[in-house]
Amino acid sequence: MSYLTLGSSRPIRRLAAYYALLAIAGLVLFRFIPGLDGLLTGDRLQHLAKAPAALLRDSISAAQSNAPPADLAARAWFALSTVVILLSTLALMLPVTWVYMSARSAQGHNQSVVQVLIVLPMIVAGVVLIVSNSLALAFSLGGVVAAVRFRTNMSDSRDIVFIFLAIAVGFAAGVQDITIALGDNAYSSGTTAQFNQCFAPSWGDPKKGIIKSLHPSPGNHEYQTPSADGYYKYFGQAAGDEGKGYYSYDVGAWHVVVVNSEIVVGSSFTDSARQAQMDWVEKDLKAHKKLCTVAYWHNPRFSSGWHGSDRRFIPMWRILYDNDVDLVLNGHDHDYERFRAMTPDGVADTTKGITEIVAGTGGEELRGFSSTNPNSLYRIEGRAGVLLLTLGAAEYRSAFIEIGGRVWDQSGGKCH
Repeated sequence: MSYLTLGSSRPIRRLAAYYALLAIAGLVLFRFIPGLDGLLTGDRLQHLAKAPAALLRDSISAAQSNAPPADLAARAWFALSTVVILLSTLALMLPVTWVYMSARSAQGHNQSVVQVLIVLPMIVAGVVLIVSNSLALAFSLGGVVAAVRFRTNMSDSRDIVFIFLAIAVGFAAGVQDITIALGDNAYSSGTTAQFNQCFAPSWGDPKKGIIKSLHPSPGNHEYQTPSADGYYKYFGQAAGDEGKGYYSYDVGAWHVVVVNSEIVVGSSFTDSARQAQMDWVEKDLKAHKKLCTVAYWHNPRFSSGWHGSDRRFIPMWRILYDNDVDLVLNGHDHDYERFRAMTPDGVADTTKGITEIVAGTGGEELRGFSSTNPNSLYRIEGRAGVLLLTLGAAEYRSAFIEIGGRVWDQSGGKCH
């Protein structure tokens, strides 16, 4: 019992005061340093706004004309976010060391354990960041760290509890997450009023924190408002360049490409605009050669749903296929459907084919299926929910999460 006794209420008061001051300091920093919240969420790279990027571009373009300023700025932002995360990990773990020393006051604490409690979570968080959020690889590297560090003898096996707590804090600090929107985000016309009335109270509620890491793509209903003005005004810089709507970013080991499908199918866009987007996608993919790549937009190339498949996306798929893209995500049809890996022409291809998942189940009336595509593997109709993706260093896992928490269609694949 003496192991769990803190001796007095002073340590408890000390901990309460510490966390209260930490919370107040965090609120003050978030209030007076715009963008700091992006450092502690999954939006670390894409949260690089145009204003600071422009400043960096102006200052270094003359000296380093051969280096892409945006990439340099993104690296600087990532380095800064890493420092903030490691310092936050240290701030969270200091009270744990106090609890350990107080709990061990009667027997005398092990100084090596104190050192491990401080250093280990920062190492784990750094490992998770370095290996691009691959928990499997992080556990492997973490095991190497543990094998070396645990050569220090534990005088009490219950000290392991504090060690595992340190590891848990490290993993929690290092893993990042984002949210994507696959178009038709505010019915029925994507006006500013509809975004404020329909999207803002749910996905856009700042108290929920989702909007900070949300990367949208436009759908056909956004363009029922001329030039998708409501969409671009609501999402701002997160939607890419106004009038274009296509952009890219990185999430861990993955490169992510966002396509504006209305440029492909919308009558208001010219052939030159269509070609410009395709040229940009091809250039972007060649400039970001990663093992794992995912692309997403609104209208699907393949679908067994109400709208059906759309051959107008064959040229876009051809670019993705030729550049080894692994996964394509779409909406538009109000259902859930997952396909086997295919070529742009719809031929099953287990070597370098692209897997497509349609998840148009976010709110408007749900619909059923018509004729089933021969490569359709799993279909869900009449169920509202979201697609959950877990992106690893060389693979991914997917699942459909229905409202209420029921999990459907747990699947996955490896990058090629």
